[in-house]
Amino acid sequence: MSRRIYQSKESYRSVPTKILSALDALYGPLCDSRHVAQVSRGLEKLHRGLTRDRKRFIKSRYLKDRDVCLAYATYMVCAQAPKLDAIVERLGPLPKLDRPLRVLELGCGPGTGIASLGCLAETQGVEIEHIATDRVPEALDAARRLSDALKLDHVDYKLVDLSRGIARQLDDPPPFDLVLCMNVLNELNEDRLRLMSRELKGLLTKEGQILVIEPAAQVPSRHIIQFRDACVEQGWHIAAPCPHDEGCPMLQHDTDWCHDTWGFERPEFMELVDAQVGTRRETLKATWFLFKKTESQLTSPLTPARVISEQFKEKGRVHAKVCTATGLKTLELQKRDRTPENRAFSKIYRYDLIAFSKSRAIGQRERLGKDSRCEFLAEDGTLTNSISGQGNTEP
Repeated sequence: MSRRIYQSKESYRSVPTKILSALDALYGPLCDSRHVAQVSRGLEKLHRGLTRDRKRFIKSRYLKDRDVCLAYATYMVCAQAPKLDAIVERLGPLPKLDRPLRVLELGCGPGTGIASLGCLAETQGVEIEHIATDRVPEALDAARRLSDALKLDHVDYKLVDLSRGIARQLDDPPPFDLVLCMNVLNELNEDRLRLMSRELKGLLTKEGQILVIEPAAQVPSRHIIQFRDACVEQGWHIAAPCPHDEGCPMLQHDTDWCHDTWGFERPEFMELVDAQVGTRRETLKATWFLFKKTESQLTSPLTPARVISEQFKEKGRVHAKVCTATGLKTLELQKRDRTPENRAFSKIYRYDLIAFSKSRAIGQRERLGKDSRCEFLAEDGTLTNSISGQGNTEP
């Protein structure tokens, strides 16, 4: 039986031109052979550290290494910034308040979040007050240089060690509208993350949110899913991507984890680095969550579900794995059962939010029938007739 995975060209992401130009001005020319060689050395050290002796490596201040810091400040910034862009695009515009949007970034590294969020805010006409924190002075220096090159205002920098209480290191900060964490929480142990799930509530406004974007590899992904469940236990609500506040079903089996994915159009210098290192970064992946203090119930009368796999096409049917409040399901639609009311399922893509009705168990799958409905949901839970922009566009 033939089977193929569908991925649309429309889901591809690229590095914002403004960020590439700033990096080229700071560290370039990025395609220079000496630069490529140094970035390659740094990337190889990073890969070795994260795969061979991960626990020891993440406890070290690895951004003090000049090669690693350069790889992070160029290659990794370009590999991470499009993820934040894609997630914010999915969630909708940044909120416009009658004052600047107050952002606290934990573990800013060389400035990925500052650059990406700053460029997005500039495009959307939103003023931001951004406090960027890290425990490594060299990382804060790199972040400051990138911010200055991008001409971003209202960014402050603070040395903060996340292994200790955050608030007292910030000198009586105002409540924040957004706490941003990118590739940092996976480096903290479970006990510290559990304490942070309580501590962060005191740093946010009533409507404040936490956006967590972490690596998609199995070990760090499962670690952050455990943080997700700790936050739920502390009364946090998951605005996205989960369609429910139940415990994550991925933790029921040691081999399961969950992530979003995007196609990636690499800049030329990344292609040159990949050729030296032996990598081929043509997709971007992340495990991410948006947490809120207040609950936002999905309004659909149907069963909401997040698509957590690719869409698989077999002869006469399509199927995909979805996450619901009652657990994981493999949902399928046969071609002979497709109707105007359920045909949306044939257009799904990984991480689309859908709602369906009247499925019935067929073996280990749930099958949509001719009397079933399937609709795309907007991220606020309202039904929409439009496709997410990432999925299959076949008629």
